[in-house]
Amino acid sequence: MGNYTVLSKSDPGYHSPMHQEPLARAAIVEWVDAFDGDDTWVFGDEYKPDPAIPVTIGWVWPSEFDGYITLTSTYCVFRDKANIYSNVIHIPSGMVKKITYLDNPAIIDKKRRRSR
Repeated sequence: MGNYTVLSKSDPGYHSPMHQEPLARAAIVEWVDAFDGDDTWVFGDEYKPDPAIPVTIGWVWPSEFDGYITLTSTYCVFRDKANIYSNVIHIPSGMVKKITYLDNPAIIDKKRRRSR
């Protein structure tokens, strides 16, 4: 397991997407991606794996799936309807090497949102 903590419902920064509240924390996640070799056939003594280490930046979405860190790249806040989210990614927690949380407001004020 990597160096990170997962938000839980008892965490003061937790905002459940099921209750249509804004997400609480932005984070940079470094993780090991699944990969395969370059060739179809390879001699065992010649094979040198080169794992990819993606770096993903997004809003931490408290996961509904055990064993995963869930992020979304963008969310839209509306005054009178449910929020919407885009580009949701579920990263297996066993592949996460590090999470760095970024400073950001815990709650986006829906009243300050500009009307169209």
